[in-house]
Amino acid sequence: MPRGIRIATATDESAIVEFFTTMLEHHGDDEGPHAVRAVQGLLDAIFTRGADQPTVFAYDAGDGDLQGIAALREPDEAGAAELITVQVFNTVQGRGIGQTLLRRAIDHVRQAGALSLHTEVLSADVRSRGFLRREGFVVEDVAGESAAPSAVVRYVMTWPAPAA
Repeated sequence: MPRGIRIATATDESAIVEFFTTMLEHHGDDEGPHAVRAVQGLLDAIFTRGADQPTVFAYDAGDGDLQGIAALREPDEAGAAELITVQVFNTVQGRGIGQTLLRRAIDHVRQAGALSLHTEVLSADVRSRGFLRREGFVVEDVAGESAAPSAVVRYVMTWPAPAA
């Protein structure tokens, strides 16, 4: 596993909450109530318990503070895994951390038998959409008026099944 990236454990819960709280403090003024709802939704998804509990990868630069997170749901019976989020602080964007988190998540689900990885982003989130395209995701579907900023764009990445 790349240096600084590890699978988060239960002891990381407070650090994950702190990570998203800090993200909200930096972006909340720009996006208002939408940002608060989005962060709460991510926290709810990340802290799901039971069979649907996601795997969370954390990037720690060595100082104990998380600088990035990737969360995903393991493959279902059909081999479809879900990327819940990839988030990094603005202070470390452009250093390949988000890309490394995503690639580690992809490796993880492929080893777990996934045949595809899907995710959803808002149409207005141009940065995330570009990131996903650069990493090999393609648009699978658009829910809502495609020109509307609130439209949800579903992306998917697929790969061939392993040889038997």
